[in-house]
Amino acid sequence: MWFVFYVLILLMLHGLIPYWWWVMVVPLVFFMVWKRGPWKSLMLAGSGGGLVWLGYSVYTYLGGGQIIASRMADMMGIRPSWLLIIVTGLVGFIAAAVAGLSGYFIRQAMDYRQGK
Repeated sequence: MWFVFYVLILLMLHGLIPYWWWVMVVPLVFFMVWKRGPWKSLMLAGSGGGLVWLGYSVYTYLGGGQIIASRMADMMGIRPSWLLIIVTGLVGFIAAAVAGLSGYFIRQAMDYRQGK
């Protein structure tokens, strides 16, 4: 249930905020508040961020972005161009996973300082 809420927040902010940093701020704050273990924080945050970025890159690719995707793939040396979609999803996964794990560790540090 919370994972769906987390992904919906990511999707909503993806449409409202044109910058990339939201994929790191939302998991950081979300996993500071929502108590989970380190492995769950890493995997839930990463899968949510990767899923949103993967879905948006597929949407963009199918909506006429094949030309720019093929040019970007040529510049990066990635063949075929649709493989760039998977790389984009992986970047979103890694960024959100690191942020979610950081949120968990910040929560642990705050609990430790308070003596819990």
